Amino acid sequence: MKTDLNIKKDVLDEIAWNPRLKNADISVDVYNGTVTLEGICESYAKKIAAERTAMRVGGVKKIVNNVEVRLPSKIEMNDAALEKNILYTLKWSASVPEETIRVHVRNGWVTIEGNVEFEFQKRAITRIVTDMSGVMGITNSVVIASDAATTFELKDKISVALKRNISSGEKINITVEGDKVILSGKVHSITEWFVAEQVAWAAPGINTVENRLEVSQE
Repeated sequence: MKTDLNIKKDVLDEIAWNPRLKNADISVDVYNGTVTLEGICESYAKKIAAERTAMRVGGVKKIVNNVEVRLPSKIEMNDAALEKNILYTLKWSASVPEETIRVHVRNGWVTIEGNVEFEFQKRAITRIVTDMSGVMGITNSVVIASDAATTFELKDKISVALKRNISSGEKINITVEGDKVILSGKVHSITEWFVAEQVAWAAPGINTVENRLEVSQE
């Protein structure tokens, strides 16, 4: 089993290996498998990239992302201009029903509201906005509105999908409460933890996934 020192070294090496994080000033601290990222980067996209990079490292159980975004003066823009750019970009995405989406920007922080039919559309909105210049952070409050299956059908379909996607799928407990899915039990890695959550999100009509899974290398 990796020690915290081993995990810290691996995370730092992985960050240094990622060309997207070139010139990012990021420090790493690890305690009982929980990785805390600190420092400064020049875009929200790099902040998220640092988190996802750390997530790939074996032995990581949780990530706390405290990296601060400081935009270069050359890409700073007022909120109205940023809001206009976001709406225009979403309009040209084949994954996003832009007519149901509302965007508000305050001090570079983007709040997105509205309705979509599938969770992948909500994720597409976050991905598109994350990569845009001038964004300091995102709150995605878009609601997934679709015809949900019965509780039994959802639980059965999620269970089958989990077993299909990850080796520890049979050890995961699934609870469905209306449009909410709760996952509990143990998985072998932070990658399986993430995949299990994405599998649950793929179920129709789900608006909330509460991931209580624990990462255990036992």
